[in-house]
Amino acid sequence: MKKPLALFVALSCCLWLHACTSASNTSQRVKIAYLPVLHAHPLYTAVETKLFSKAGIDIELIPFQAPNQIIDALLAGHVDFGASSTTATGITGISHVRKPNALKIFSLGGASDDIISDILLTHRDSKVNSIEELHGKTLGILPGIQWRTLAKHILAQHQLTERDVEIVDIAPAMQVQALSSKSIDALLSIEPARTIGLSQGVVRDLMKHPVRKHLAPTLFAGCGVVRSSFAQEHPELTKKIIEIFHEGNQASLQNTAQAKNFIAKYTPLTIKQAQKVDLPTIKSTQELTSNERESVQAFLDLFTTYGVVNERILLDELLLY
Repeated sequence: MKKPLALFVALSCCLWLHACTSASNTSQRVKIAYLPVLHAHPLYTAVETKLFSKAGIDIELIPFQAPNQIIDALLAGHVDFGASSTTATGITGISHVRKPNALKIFSLGGASDDIISDILLTHRDSKVNSIEELHGKTLGILPGIQWRTLAKHILAQHQLTERDVEIVDIAPAMQVQALSSKSIDALLSIEPARTIGLSQGVVRDLMKHPVRKHLAPTLFAGCGVVRSSFAQEHPELTKKIIEIFHEGNQASLQNTAQAKNFIAKYTPLTIKQAQKVDLPTIKSTQELTSNERESVQAFLDLFTTYGVVNERILLDELLLY
């Protein structure tokens, strides 16, 4: 009788330990911040195809309306991840100078010649046909220091400053409305602002790829970010979540029609509008080419050039892997 009893006790202990281990892997609720824009498509697809739930990971999605709000929430420990690629690369870099190694980048998102991401728009009836003609007018941007710095840089290439052009922060959901009502004269933004505005017949292109044309061949203004303390405390969970973001991205590329339907659920786009957009390129940090790394570094260098920080932001120091 002793052997069966001992075997029963040992088996019970093993089952209890396994249950505890499983609970430790799944009981952690992971908070993921995102902007309701096109660039978070890997997150949308991952959620809608239940990649997180299949992996036993409990997540909470928290939408924000400004890139800097995501960084503030990450630094305060209110969220654990900034979804790829709606966390601002530049603001992540700025945070590294002020609070070294608090955040780490695991992916970057951007566009190429055939994929429109950054765009400069004006009202369809506007008489503005060049950046120089914005003198004395108002330019709307995504809220925060990243897009304000990009706007200043673009204007500077045309001998304009903030004294010449009023720069106004506008939340993504309000941007097309602001341009439609003519409360601003132009809009420097990212998709889906262009698609929404064109579908409503209220905007026209002033310049495609304005940031890339004035800065570097490739724009990776968005990134996926994890709190360093979270990654250190939960290394396996962090790795799995990053893998799920990657799986979500791959699934989006394999079934773009489905992915675009998911985008319509999380952004101001209708399903019809969503089917017209291009999916931004999302890359893991290991996939970056040397030229792409140079482009990201050139982007980060802007924040030193324009006095946002007083030391150079080094890309290599920001990367998780």
